[in-house]
Amino acid sequence: MAKDKKTFQDRLAEEIDEAISNMSDEEIRKEAEEAGDDIAAFGNRMRAWLETAKDEVAEIAIKEAKASAEKGRAVRNQNVVTMAPSKPRTRPDIFMPDTVAARHGKKLSARDRKGIEKDLEDLFDDDAWPDKKDGDE
Repeated sequence: MAKDKKTFQDRLAEEIDEAISNMSDEEIRKEAEEAGDDIAAFGNRMRAWLETAKDEVAEIAIKEAKASAEKGRAVRNQNVVTMAPSKPRTRPDIFMPDTVAARHGKKLSARDRKGIEKDLEDLFDDDAWPDKKDGDE
């Protein structure tokens, strides 16, 4: 068995913790009353202490949040990079987009007409399509 490296105080504290943890509420109350402790007064002191602790924790959290926000602002202000405004690029007046959709319904160009006619010829050219269809073998 390995040598126990806990001190006497550590072992005593563990034994006391275990004894208290295993006791029922009634047993603890009875033992406190036998020792002459005022349970109600102790409970009131603990409630008051908890309220004070809650307020202190809230104040600390607010201070930390404010400090974090200030640090964020300082870092953000240092990291700002200004960019030179760019001039908008002008398109030549003679520019005409290649697709009908891009022209928003403007007239068809000769190039568009030729392209559409070629597509229609290919679509209705029976020699361009294979004789077998998907379901036929």
